[in-house]
Amino acid sequence: YLETITALALAVEAKDPYSRGHLDRVAKLIVDFGRHLGLGEKQMKVLENSAELHDIGKIGVRDELLRKKTPLTKEETDELKHHVIIGENIIRPIKMLAPLCRVVRHHQERYDGTGYPDGLKGKEIPLEARILKIADAFDAMIINRPYRKAMSRQEAVQQLKKNKGTEFDPGLVDKFLEIV
Repeated sequence: YLETITALALAVEAKDPYSRGHLDRVAKLIVDFGRHLGLGEKQMKVLENSAELHDIGKIGVRDELLRKKTPLTKEETDELKHHVIIGENIIRPIKMLAPLCRVVRHHQERYDGTGYPDGLKGKEIPLEARILKIADAFDAMIINRPYRKAMSRQEAVQQLKKNKGTEFDPGLVDKFLEIV
């Protein structure tokens, strides 16, 4: 089981240079966050494994999009958004990974319903996906990207606060800020 997750995560890292280290950092953040929330062992395992595999769908995205040093066009953004469905389709046939499908699919949903792929809002979004969204975004903000410099931790905290209730679950943001 663990070997399967590790192999798939390594495949993502080989395809997408940005993912190197990101998956491990998000997994650590999400485990700390889940413990802080008092989640049970089963939910914790889903969270940790989802963190390692949330971007597995990037395997199906063109290399030039993943390595582009300027902001993506609307068409390129639309293509990249498809990675959540590709990811779900990759892991669905692996029975032991089935519990991760809904988290991988919905980790880019927004609390206000303007996310993707299904436009879910609020509590319609699985709890694990709402948790992953915050940890994933926080890590993405505090590291250098090809098209922008990293924010400071304080700037990232301000972004989370600013986007409470729109991008992120407001109650979960408050809890997350207690641990970062």
